[in-house]
Amino acid sequence: MKFKKQYSLLLVDDHAMVACGLKQVIGHALPEIAVIDSSSTGVEALSKIREHPYDIYILDLELPDFSGFDLIDRIRISDPSARIVIHTMHDELWYYKRLAVYNPSGIVFKSSDTNQIIECVRKVLSDEKYLCSKALEFQEKEEKRKSKVGMDLTERELRVLKCIAEGKNTAEIAQSLYISVNTVETHRRHLNEKLDATNVATLLMHAVAKGLLPIH
Repeated sequence: MKFKKQYSLLLVDDHAMVACGLKQVIGHALPEIAVIDSSSTGVEALSKIREHPYDIYILDLELPDFSGFDLIDRIRISDPSARIVIHTMHDELWYYKRLAVYNPSGIVFKSSDTNQIIECVRKVLSDEKYLCSKALEFQEKEEKRKSKVGMDLTERELRVLKCIAEGKNTAEIAQSLYISVNTVETHRRHLNEKLDATNVATLLMHAVAKGLLPIH
């Protein structure tokens, strides 16, 4: 694995002991990281970043002044390709799903052993993605869930889906299928849930991707 001679890293964590421990561990294991700075707030982190960008960032997302998610956005405004590693205590599936939307370079839960954060930094500095073992389990669960999306539609739901694809509104679908408007709305809600959609466009896109609708 080839590294350039020196890298700089910014740790953002409001727990001094965590930041100090990470500094020692990373500094010892990765001497090619010549600069390791730390910040305990988002404002302090942004001030340091304005002085000079860093090669890699390790962020806790619970900061005293503003959300770590906002910090990710602000870092990427100045550096869209920034290497950002999330280091958080929230090792639950719902939190992983929220993290995944931001597409970080790495995710390491604080419950992980030290070797995983070291391996993560190594991988990310080589422009590879890294997920700790538990985050990897969550990724696999999500991929399995998405592969099953839309496979349990009822016959009536499929008929409603076809009507939606034809451009019919709720009232027109109700009249076409001889059911009430409320029933149509219920079917539409179930379709959105089963196809992981939030609007008609994504509903139809996911339905086509799953082979539930023909491609014209």
